[in-house]
Amino acid sequence: MHILKRANRVVAFTPFNVENTAVTGDPVPAGCTGCWVTLIGAGGGGGSGRQGATSTNRRGGGGGGGGAKLGRSFIAVADLGSTYTVDRGIGGAGGAGPTSNLDGNPGAGGHVASFVSGTITLTANGGGAGGGGTATTGGTAGNGGVATESGITGMTLIDGTAGASGSTGNGNNTPNNSAGSAAGGGAGGGLNSSNTKGSGSKGGDSTTGTGGAGGTITSGAGTAGPDQSAGNPGPGGGGGGHIAANFNAQGGGEGGNYGGGGGGASASLNASGLGSGRIGGDTYSLIEWV
Repeated sequence: MHILKRANRVVAFTPFNVENTAVTGDPVPAGCTGCWVTLIGAGGGGGSGRQGATSTNRRGGGGGGGGAKLGRSFIAVADLGSTYTVDRGIGGAGGAGPTSNLDGNPGAGGHVASFVSGTITLTANGGGAGGGGTATTGGTAGNGGVATESGITGMTLIDGTAGASGSTGNGNNTPNNSAGSAAGGGAGGGLNSSNTKGSGSKGGDSTTGTGGAGGTITSGAGTAGPDQSAGNPGPGGGGGGHIAANFNAQGGGEGGNYGGGGGGASASLNASGLGSGRIGGDTYSLIEWV
């Protein structure tokens, strides 16, 4: 417990944490010396693949990007304002499966995680959305989230990594994140004009978790990236592959908490059984008042 004297009045302070809670304009606690801030942005959602007729190319959806991380960083009370605000939210939604010879749909970007007090703004931006596959282009890879600081310097800023892009064959490789933030999701597999089917790509690894496996022509859907313990960045979900017997699209795997990108869905020949991209992992926030 800290004891601070103010105008001949003793103010006692007991350290406490505010974890995964949105805060709007709460007062900076009297008697504290400052706070440690940890933030992870949400993962982007994966896109869905193209649904097309025979003898056309059908490309898979792209994987969502991984969220950025603000590593545990200290702010002295003298640098803070009188109040503070914490913004947080969920991962970006996956793109819905298309119908009747249509292009795939993009996912949504992941929510930002931020801390604001006085002139200080710290942000761990969410990963970008994976794009939908078309007859001519694979679903684009969602970009990795970017961490920023304003009104202060010396914070620990770690960017997320991108997802993977789709193609007419197997989904492209997903980069791993070795820097300490969240990783992106794998891409869905495609079909070429000869109806040769592709598998989804594996989700990217974070430093604490292994990305979800990509679906194959026998396993179908991608595997979710496993959730991580509090404060650790999530890996990406795997992209969807095809079930060889029916040419139906298969969905990707969800991105792991916290901040992993969602996997993209595979393309489809049939209008039934259309797979959707998957949601990214949620944000994380921890404010330690000391």
